[in-house]
Amino acid sequence: MHPIERLTQFTERQAPLLAFRRYTFNLGMTTEQAAKVMLGSAKALGLIERDHLYGNTLNAWLLPDGKPPMWSLMGAMYWLESNGWQPSVEHESSDYAWWAYCKSKRFDTYEAAVETIPTNWPQAVRDEASAWLHQVMLAKTTRQQMRAVEQA
Repeated sequence: MHPIERLTQFTERQAPLLAFRRYTFNLGMTTEQAAKVMLGSAKALGLIERDHLYGNTLNAWLLPDGKPPMWSLMGAMYWLESNGWQPSVEHESSDYAWWAYCKSKRFDTYEAAVETIPTNWPQAVRDEASAWLHQVMLAKTTRQQMRAVEQA
């Protein structure tokens, strides 16, 4: 795994939503139902107070030029994690990067974030998730320190 230098340079911002939509589609959910559960997850995390999300909005965010808000990415990853999804260990993929990035938005420290790795994930997945969390949290801390120096 290579160190992550800039958290904002992921090229596929809609990747968590694509994983979420594939997973919900395989469960037989319509886009409207998927939008509802994603919104519910984001609300459960305290990220948004919105009461409705149209399926067409979710579809628009899935397009290559879509610009999903951070709360939707975090809600999607939280729902996936809560419903049996886990990142792939067979190859390095953006699964871990996005999962860890969403965790870094919810937690201030590696220690707090690592405690939320699902215990039902296989050990290899948990180890890789921990390594990704470490890298992302290190990048977050470095970025915060750089901003502090710039503002001083």
